[in-house]
Amino acid sequence: MCGRYYIELDSDELMEIVFKAQRKAEQIEQKVADGEVRPSEMAAVIDEQGKVMPMRWGLKRFDNKGLIINARSETIKEKPMFRQLRRCVIPASGYYEWHQDSKEKFAFYLPDKAILYFAGLYEEPFGANEVARFVILTRQATPLLEPVHSRMPVILPQHCVRPWLYEDAAVFEEAIEEILYELVI
Repeated sequence: MCGRYYIELDSDELMEIVFKAQRKAEQIEQKVADGEVRPSEMAAVIDEQGKVMPMRWGLKRFDNKGLIINARSETIKEKPMFRQLRRCVIPASGYYEWHQDSKEKFAFYLPDKAILYFAGLYEEPFGANEVARFVILTRQATPLLEPVHSRMPVILPQHCVRPWLYEDAAVFEEAIEEILYELVI
């Protein structure tokens, strides 16, 4: 689920977010992705203090074999790996999903091409030369999307972004219930 998302710089707000992250990434000689964003790439993320930061997509596995790029929202409270992480928001124009059987690629976005805000978690960098790393929270797909894939990102309605970042975890449950259904394939 959600192995790629994309950022179109056709919105002033999204362009400003990416630009802010890019300025910070340049200080460590990195580039923030736009267009199609892949796991392990640097991306623009809004941290729990509301600051735009460059972060790398994917947490390192305990055995250093690959990355964990998504976290099931239903089990994050139970998994020790996710308990100490901080909340973040990942802005995007849309995301891609591959059909479970045919491997056909589908793009999902809002009809008015508004910004999507994925709920996420991030960990602080471990060393001086490291950057923060994030995962995208996932949930069971809505009925419209389920024929393509059984999972989808947790998409926060815009009015839930600030509460997700600043308020208690109960907002998370509310945000999942208010998932946006008007995504377009």
